[in-house]
Amino acid sequence: MTSLNGKNAHFVLIPLEGAGHLIPMTDLACLLAEKGIHVSLITTPTPVNPSPIGPIVQRLIESNLPVQFVELKFPSAKIGLPDENENVDHNYFIAFFEALKLLREPLEQYLQNHHIPPSCIISDGCNPWTTEIARRFCIPRLVFHGPSCLFALCAHITSKHKILHHVTDYSEQFVVPDMPLTLRFNKAIGPSFFNAPGWEKIRDCKQKQSERTTRRFYVVQYKVYLRPRLTHTTNLFYFFLNN
Repeated sequence: MTSLNGKNAHFVLIPLEGAGHLIPMTDLACLLAEKGIHVSLITTPTPVNPSPIGPIVQRLIESNLPVQFVELKFPSAKIGLPDENENVDHNYFIAFFEALKLLREPLEQYLQNHHIPPSCIISDGCNPWTTEIARRFCIPRLVFHGPSCLFALCAHITSKHKILHHVTDYSEQFVVPDMPLTLRFNKAIGPSFFNAPGWEKIRDCKQKQSERTTRRFYVVQYKVYLRPRLTHTTNLFYFFLNN
C-alpha cells in the first residue's frame, strides 16, 4: 500500500506523550512503514532520546524505513508548566492537556510545508484537538486506543451508565454491567480523572470527538492477548461503539 487514490500515502501519527502511549504508537509506525507508507511520528524532544522508546527509535533509524520523527517544542512556558514536563504528574494534568492543544499551529505548519501531503491522521484518543487539523486538510482521522479492548469496553459502559457519578468512595467496588462475566472495580483504578472537578472543558471536548468518531471514522485498537473467556470483548467493544 504505497498510494491512496494514486498519490503517495503519508500517515501522521500523534501519540500522547508518555511511554505507555508512545511505545504502541511507535510499533504502529513500524507496521505502516513496512508497507511502504511514509510516516510522520509527532513527538516532543524529550521522549525521543531516553528509554523506553530510545532503542525502538534507534532500530527504526538503522532500518531505513520511511519513518520521520518530527520534534515539536512542548509549550511548557505558555501554560505555566515546568520545563521538560511531558511526563507529567497528577498536579499538572489539566495544564498538560491544555498545553497539548497549542501544538496544533506548529503541526499544521509542518504538514503544510511537507513535500508529501498528509493522507490520514492517527492520533491518541486523548488528543481530540487533532480533529480540527484533519478537517482543515480534508483527510480522515483515526482514533488510537492504547489500552486493551477490555479496558475500553469497561470505560465505555461505566461512562454510558454514569456509574462513577454515583460512587463517592474511591475504594467502593462496583460491578460493570452488560458484561458476560462479573468484573469488579473501584474508582481509584477506574478511568475517572476526566470526571474530576476542573476537567469539564477537556471532558466535553473529548466527548464531542468521541461522537464524531462513532459517526464517521474508525478506532485503531492496540491488541493484547486475553484469556479465552475474554477474547470476545473485542467484538463487544465495536458493537457498543457502533450502537
